[in-house]
Amino acid sequence: MEIYELIEKSKKPLLFEKGSSQMWIDEYISQQMLEAHLDPNTDAASRNPASHICV
Repeated sequence: MEIYELIEKSKKPLLFEKGSSQMWIDEYISQQMLEAHLDPNTDAASRNPASHICV
């Protein structure tokens, strides 16, 4: 990779700019992320119900 390519790729994207990351559209990763968010036994992605503060 040339230095100018590195500089260009390291620039901060504009707010709401469409990215080139395949991570969010990868079928396996999206399934694993969904399972992590829906798992009530872990705080890995979403807070489990026991850690919610009731007011």
